[in-house]
Amino acid sequence: MMATLTSKGQITIPKEVRDKLGLKPGTLVRFIIDEAGQVAISPVLYSVDDLFGFLGPAPAQLTQEEIDAKIQEAVSEHVLRS
Repeated sequence: MMATLTSKGQITIPKEVRDKLGLKPGTLVRFIIDEAGQVAISPVLYSVDDLFGFLGPAPAQLTQEEIDAKIQEAVSEHVLRS
C-alpha cells in the first residue's frame, strides 16, 4: 500500500489500514521508528490506570447523615421553586 504526502506534511492512512487498526476520527496514532528507519503505527490506547486522577482529586466521602441532609435540601429547594 502507498500514500502521498501533501505539501502540508499530511498523509491519508489507507482505509484498509484504518479498518485493521480500528482507527476512527480523533484517534491518536503513535509512530514508532526502528533502528533501520522502518516506521510502524499503532493507535494510542489508554487503560483505566492511565486515566487515574484525570478529573482531579476524588470528592470527600460523605456520611449517610450528610447525604440525607443534602437530599432534604435539594427537595426543599425544588418544592420552593414549584
